[in-house]
Order: sequence, then structure tokens, then C-alpha cells
Amino acid sequence: LTVRSICTMFHSNVWQSSPIFNGKALINYTFPAATLLSGIGYTQFSTLASLVNIPCVSQSQFGRNNKAWLYPVIVETYKGHQEQLLETLKDVQTLTICGDAAFDS
Repeated sequence: LTVRSICTMFHSNVWQSSPIFNGKALINYTFPAATLLSGIGYTQFSTLASLVNIPCVSQSQFGRNNKAWLYPVIVETYKGHQEQLLETLKDVQTLTICGDAAFDS
């Protein structure tokens, strides 16, 4: 949402509800990203959006956006952290790895 105003003294002002990034409102990137990274699915996302009267993309568009914008960033970040970890561990002689056997961490 962009609001342009001019007062009686001809001062103008522009207010935007979200900064613009690559020609789109930044919220169009950050809201779905926060949704994906929080672990909730599209149904919960669309329900939340409808409760607060935020227009929502379709489930197929949501998936395409995630695949195009979010997954590549997640993979790149994961690989970067993995490389840092491997570099840190390259001189370690003994490594003990533990898990909780719940397969969820």
C-alpha cells in the first residue's frame, strides 16, 4: 500500500506499508519466509492471513515462491555453515556424535 499526500502548504509525503524490493513489496518475501522457517504449512499460513485480512497467494504460488526464492537461500546458508563446521573440525583427532534418537533434530 502506498499513500501519497500533499498538505495545504504543498508539502508532499509518500508512505509505504512495506519497502519495495525487486519491484515487489518486501512483505511479499518476508511473510512467506517467516512462515516457512517457522515450520507451519500453507493451510496455517493462509488461515492466519485471512484472520487479519491480508491477501494471500494460492498454495501453488506459495510453493513456487518458496522454490524460487527461499529454498536456494536455505541451501546456500546450510552449505556455508557446513563448510565452516568442517573447517573447524579438520584438525580434531576424536569426535563423538550424539543424538536423541527422535529423528526430529
